[in-house]
Amino acid sequence: MATGTKGGYWSEPALPSTFKHALLGRYIPQFGGMTGSLDKRVVYLDGYAGEGRYESGEAASAEIVMQVASQHLSRYGLHWTCFLTEREPRSSTRLEQVAAVYGGQGVDARVHHGDVDGSWTRWCARPPTCRCSCSSIRAGWACRGTA
Repeated sequence: MATGTKGGYWSEPALPSTFKHALLGRYIPQFGGMTGSLDKRVVYLDGYAGEGRYESGEAASAEIVMQVASQHLSRYGLHWTCFLTEREPRSSTRLEQVAAVYGGQGVDARVHHGDVDGSWTRWCARPPTCRCSCSSIRAGWACRGTA
């Protein structure tokens, strides 16, 4: 179980985060495009979303996903719903501020303050007619179909 982020973690990205962000920046746009190609809809869940943005102003993983969602909406009419869970109160508050920016751009970004275990069943309950094909992306997943 993750123990959270303390200290100066959010001041600027460290090497592991930089690597993760590079992977997300290359993988998420293509995966989202393929996933949403049938009905122009993608659902993304990040169970450990963090603050969304570093104090330095650089995008963290949650904001990278919301940037892709915004680009897909404006370029292809692809609608993303981003479910972002963060347990730490300060981080959740900062994430809500970042998500509000993308909400203004038409991205459906929903922040849940709490543990991912508490939000998973509520967000993942799908109607029996769902044609969902889900793929795991470490702490997040994306879904094609009716979520």
